[in-house]
Amino acid sequence: QAYRELDRKQKIRPLGAWNSFERVILPAYPKIRKIAERLTAAGCHGVTLSGSGSAVFGRVQSQKEAEKVRRALRYRSVDVFVVQAR
Repeated sequence: QAYRELDRKQKIRPLGAWNSFERVILPAYPKIRKIAERLTAAGCHGVTLSGSGSAVFGRVQSQKEAEKVRRALRYRSVDVFVVQAR
C-alpha cells in the first residue's frame, strides 16, 4: 500500500522494478521509505529495494545526473554509491 501510494504520486518505479519485500519493509521502516522518496526527488528512476531491503537504489541516464543525486543526498545520513551498469 505504501509504495502504491508513492508510485501514484511520485512515479517511483516508472521502469517497472518491483521487490515483494517493499510491501512489508516500507511501512515498517519510514527511514527507508524516506530515502526512496529522496532518491526520486533527486531525479532517480525505478527506485526500489535490493534483496530484503539492505539497500535502496535508482537509475539515472548519465554520470552528471548520478553526481547530482549523490550531492542531493550527501548530508542525509545515508551512504550513496555511484556505479555504472553495463
